[in-house]
Amino acid sequence: MSALADYPKARALILMAATYGDGAAPASAARFLTRLPQAMPRVPTAVLGFGDRMFANYCGYADQVSAALRAGGVPQLMADGRIDRQSIGDFAAWGQDLAQALGLPLHEGVRRREHVA
Repeated sequence: MSALADYPKARALILMAATYGDGAAPASAARFLTRLPQAMPRVPTAVLGFGDRMFANYCGYADQVSAALRAGGVPQLMADGRIDRQSIGDFAAWGQDLAQALGLPLHEGVRRREHVA
């Protein structure tokens, strides 16, 4: 995210945002929101947040990113996704939703799996 640039041939953009602790941006993305107005994407954008449901501000940084994009008029490709504690099942389900939003076939062998804690 720290290297957001203009991608003139892009038809969509996927932003994956980790949340550090209780809703904070990780160090690698600390300046992203301040730089975003100068590099606002012009294509439909999907936001995928990574966090831990144990915290009150679960995926809080991803929520901030999504809100800034919507405030800037960036079209939403699909509903925001959330991955709880690196859940493979959450990620697989989001991948299926992304494929559908992009109109792309997804390999038949990929199935939704529930997160096992």
